Amino acid sequence: METEIERLLQDIQQHPSQVRFTLRMYFVDNASRRVLTARLMDVRVDAPSDDVTGDVAAAYVAARQAFDGLPALQHAAIARWHEARRRVANIAASVLAVPSS
Repeated sequence: METEIERLLQDIQQHPSQVRFTLRMYFVDNASRRVLTARLMDVRVDAPSDDVTGDVAAAYVAARQAFDGLPALQHAAIARWHEARRRVANIAASVLAVPSS
């Protein structure tokens, strides 16, 4: 699994201020370096108060919400990996079953 924080932004031009957290998560097959599945999580959270404590709290909640999407991404990656293995096994079986002339 690889993750990249693409954005951590505090917008103080609105009231209450808002934090935007964007996270890119993807699973890569180590052998082939092929991306199995990827997801971009973009979360916006209003600060509970207009001070530093409120902004930090909003950033924490936004990051937590983004990372809460990780289990679903893991399940999707595992399903794609198993499907790919099944297809390769079927292809190999059909190639080996062809009688040589």
